[in-house]
This record gives sequence, structure tokens and C-alpha cells, in this order.
Amino acid sequence: MDDTLKFARRLTKLYQPIFPTIRLDSDLTEKQVVNVLVDGEKVGWAKVIKKMEVQVEDLSTEFLGRDTDTIDMTNVRESALNALREYYPDLDEKTSVVVLFLEWVKPYQSLQTLKEGEN
Repeated sequence: MDDTLKFARRLTKLYQPIFPTIRLDSDLTEKQVVNVLVDGEKVGWAKVIKKMEVQVEDLSTEFLGRDTDTIDMTNVRESALNALREYYPDLDEKTSVVVLFLEWVKPYQSLQTLKEGEN
């Protein structure tokens, strides 16, 4: 079982104490602690506090927008789906996905450094 969760880029949600992520599938289990990588850099450890399987159509537009940093775009839902399709090209409203909610256990100092570097 892979104990690493990878993000290709810095997302706003990663600066929250609890954050979700949408995956096509996941072997991670509740209470499992995982290493979090952002753009290849270790940024901390987070614990899976909830795991649920849903269809994309059951996720609110706001949730999708916040998860993908597309909440401020014109067509939020379509923008969010397009962002997810970068990783899951066949994704549509009927696709079953796994939503993981994670809580930071030990963020590395570099997470703060990443945030400061954006200013």
C-alpha cells in the first residue's frame, strides 16, 4: 500500500488544517497516515480521517470548485471537471470517485515556505 499522496501543484486547500482530495481510486484507509508531496517536494504528514466513494454528479459544484481551485472561474463545475480530467481523462458525471478527507498531523516547514513564496 502506497503511503504517499501526491499533488502536482500547490492548491489552496492544502493550507487548511483539514482538506479533501478527489481520486479515481485509493487503497488508503481511514486513520492511515500518509506522506504528502506537492510538486515532488515533501510537505508533511496527514491522516485520512474519512474516505467515501461517490459519483461525481453527487458532488456539489462548490465542493468541486474548492477542491480544484476553480471556484472563482466563470463555469465552475465544467472548469473543475476539466481540471480533474488532466489526471483522469475519461472522468464524467457518472464516474465513481473516492473522496478522502485528510488532517495535517505534521506539516513540514516547507509548506509555510511554499505559501510565502507565492506572495
